[in-house]
This record gives sequence, C-alpha cells and structure tokens, in this order.
Amino acid sequence: MRQLKVLAMRERYSDVLLIVLVCLATAVLLRPFQDAPFIDDWVYAWPVERLLKMWDFRILEYSGSVNLAQVLWGALFALPGGFSFAALRLSTFVLGTASLCALYLMLRGLNVPRASALFGVAVLAIYPIFFILSFTFMTDVPLVACFIGAASALLVALRRQSTAWLVAAAVFIALSISMRFVGLAAAAALGMVLLFHAGSFGRRRLWVALIPAVITLLLFVWRQDHMVSPVDMTLVANSPAHRFATLRDFALPYLPEALVTALGFLAGAVGIALLPLAIAILNRRNAIYAGLILALLSAGLFLAFRVGIVYPLPLVPGGTWTLDEIGGAMPLVPGFAGTGAPTWVYWSVAFVGWASTSILLTTLSRRPSAIEWFFLWSIVYGLIVVAVLWLFHDRYALPLIVPVLVLVLIRAQQPQLLRAAPILALLAAVCLMGTRDHLSFTAALSLALKQTREFGAADSEINGGYVINGWNQYAHAAKNGFDTKIPWVNARNLLRYEISHSRFPDVRVLATVSYRRWLGPSGELYVFDRGHDIGVPDRRDAENTQG
Repeated sequence: MRQLKVLAMRERYSDVLLIVLVCLATAVLLRPFQDAPFIDDWVYAWPVERLLKMWDFRILEYSGSVNLAQVLWGALFALPGGFSFAALRLSTFVLGTASLCALYLMLRGLNVPRASALFGVAVLAIYPIFFILSFTFMTDVPLVACFIGAASALLVALRRQSTAWLVAAAVFIALSISMRFVGLAAAAALGMVLLFHAGSFGRRRLWVALIPAVITLLLFVWRQDHMVSPVDMTLVANSPAHRFATLRDFALPYLPEALVTALGFLAGAVGIALLPLAIAILNRRNAIYAGLILALLSAGLFLAFRVGIVYPLPLVPGGTWTLDEIGGAMPLVPGFAGTGAPTWVYWSVAFVGWASTSILLTTLSRRPSAIEWFFLWSIVYGLIVVAVLWLFHDRYALPLIVPVLVLVLIRAQQPQLLRAAPILALLAAVCLMGTRDHLSFTAALSLALKQTREFGAADSEINGGYVINGWNQYAHAAKNGFDTKIPWVNARNLLRYEISHSRFPDVRVLATVSYRRWLGPSGELYVFDRGHDIGVPDRRDAENTQG
C-alpha cells in the first residue's frame, strides 16, 4: 500500500512538472512579457510603481479593486530590476501556472482520474481569456488562483476535520477579495458550507467565515484614506463613484431583470469556455435531458430578449475575446472602424454556448458532497454578484468557469476525451496565434508612442487611446500637471498629437507603423500632428470611451 502511494505521488509530481514545462514553452514561444500596459492593468500597476519609488501605498480612484495582495505580489517581481510591466506580467504568469498545477492536484484529490484531471487543466489553460490574461497584470487570473487555493485547502480541511486548513481556506478567500471584491461570492459560499453542509465540525467553526468579512471591512476603511484622485471621475462609467450610484439607483431596483441578464450572459460565456468538456461528456443517456434543458433555456432567454432584457452574447465586439481578436486592444485606439460579424453569427455562437451549458447541467443530478456544495454556492453567489454589479464583460465570467469545470469533472462518467481533441487543438491554435497578433499590435502601438515622443511631443499632448492616455496622463496627472480633461478616460477632447488606425487627408502624418496579424487583417497605425488647430470638431466615427 505504501509503495502504491509513493507511485501515485510520483505520478502527480511528474504531471505537475509537465504542466509547468508546457507553460514555460508557451512563454518562450510567444515572448509575451512586454513592458506595456494591457487594458486596465495600468490602474493596478500604478500602486506598485508608487510603492517602489516612494514606499507609499496608495490606489487610484479609478480602481474598483483594493488589490493590496496583488500589489505586494507584483512588487516582489519588480523589486530586483525596478518597476516595469514586463515584471508585473511575469508575476501573473507565475500565478497562472501555479493555479493550473493546483487545479490538477485538487482534481486528483477529488478522485478525478488522471487523464480527466489533465484534460480539465487543458480546458482552463487554453480558454483564450484565461490564456491571454495570464500574461498581463489584470486581477482576473490572481483571483482564480486564490479561489483554487481556497477550494484545495477547504477540501483538506473537510477530510481531516482540520481547523488550520479551514483557516487557510478563509485566508485564500480573503486574498481573493484583496484582488477583487467579487471574491465575496466565495466567502459567502464558505459560510453556507460551514453552516449547512459540514456537520458539527463546520457549525462550531463558523467564526472562520468571518475572516474574509473582516478583511473586506478593513479594505473599505483603508481605501478611504489611501485613494488618489488625479482628475474628476464622477461621471465616468467605470469609476467606483458611478458604479455605486448605478447600484443604488438601478441595479438593486431592477435586480430581477439583472439576474435574467446575468443568466443569459453566463449561459453563453461558460458554455463556450467549457465546450471541450461538454463534447467529452455528451452521450446517449444525457443527450435527451440536455435537449430538454436547451429547449427550456433557449425559449426562456429568447422570450426575455423579446420583452427587452438584453444580455451580451459570446465573442461580441468590445470583449476580451471577440471574433476579431484576443485582447481587446485594437478598439481602444482612435480611429478603429471594425464592423464585426453579422448578428446571426453571434446568436449562433450563443446557441452553441447554451447547448454546451445544457450538457454540463445534466451532471447535477445526484446529491452534492460538502466540497461540491462549496462550488455550487460559489456559482450561485457569483451569479448574484454579476447581476448586482452589472459585471457583463466576458472576463467577469472567469471566476464561475472554474467551479463549473470542477463540478462536472467530479460527476462525469467516463468522458470521451479524444472526442474533444479537435476543439482543444482549435482553441490552442486560437490562443497562440491570437496572442501573437495581440503582441504584434501592442508592440506597434508602443513604437508609435516612442516615435511621437521623438518628434518632441509631451505625454500631455498625445492622444494614444485608452491605455496610453490612462497610464501616461491620468495615472501620472499629479506628477506632470496634465489637463484634467483626458480623452478616452474622462473626456472626448482633441490633443495636438494622435495615434490612430485611420488616416485623414487634411491632417499631417508624422510616422506610420505597421503590424502583422495571422487571425485577422494586418494594418497600420498613423501618428498625426494636428498643429495648434485642435479646436475643430472631432469627425472620428469610431470615437470611443471605455465601458
């Protein structure tokens, strides 16, 4: 018996090593650690820069998260060579790799067969949103890593009846909350498990569930005195002030409709993310039940849409993963004129997602164990958080994908893994080529910014879109005395210099930078000099703001 345990441990260690090597090989192939911000991660990176330079812990008002744990983690990687986005991207890559290893070990601890556990890791690893966010300083992957750590610790705690491991689970959840407040869903799930599903062991230790609550309260108190407000963000859609106003005036009064919206959004997003798993578990026994669930789900969501309840469909423009690109960087630069696909294409993708979700739901027939209840409650409260806070962007579905993945793998009976190999290969290709395209575009954007500066432009004079303006102007407004009106952040005004997708005949072009893509059309970025005549109306049809 002891020899069998040793062999099993060696098998698990070898599989973990394999996961790490594959992740490292991917990083070597793509070289994704650019010294450039990604979408919103400049908001989370600014506290790291300030901490390293001034030993002062502050956060920007624009940040909806009090990401203290992420800041400290990123600072550890940036400390040896100084602040850089490359170091911060590396810090998230390490967490992403660790989360995949922990997911495998947790699945094996839940008696999921070896092949199925590796398959589950592959499904998460090549989900394009998880894949590309692993190479950024966004909060999503660290949040997932903390959730997996919490679930793993809770599993051990329930099996060993261990208070220490239970506290460890609560600490992981507290860390997830200090990445993003949506970690409160896991905190509520932990409380429900201890109260209703863990017997006397759980009820006597219900106080452990208060640890994340206390941390949340402390984070809110700390935030009040450590927030920096470079410019007025009151009316900006993504600002915390605007979100709280929306919560009070709209989200809570319209919560029933928001729950339907969240259900429609998540049914498509989770289904597409876990499509390989749904294909693997589909068989004659569950096909009929899946068909009935799909009919009810489709009819309900279609009826909701007809009465005016709108929900985002998978892969639509504006997301992290769209039919046009992975990363969502191109629409955040002026002059973007992408048209997207015909509407029926997105509805077709949504229907595939609903079908996949229907297949996954067929596994939820038997009575859950205590640890399974933790995943179920995480899904329920995650759905509520999405509805209350209107988190209808595709990357906000990521925290719910992991508990669904684990639950289905625990309950699936003899999944046909080889059947899903083609879709796994397709998604892997999309991840590799799509991320390569994204890196090519962001490298061109960085080069265009560098060339604009070489023409003598100050950062306060350059409109490079949301990411460039957010980092160079909003995040550093107090230091450099920028105007309080920043295009793409809190205003729509013109600046003298502009980096744009489009070329206009009456504006002087200073430089042109090309980028090459594999999954979409290649293109060029233009550096404009509008001279001093910047009071003319803005004629750009594609003028955008984040949100």
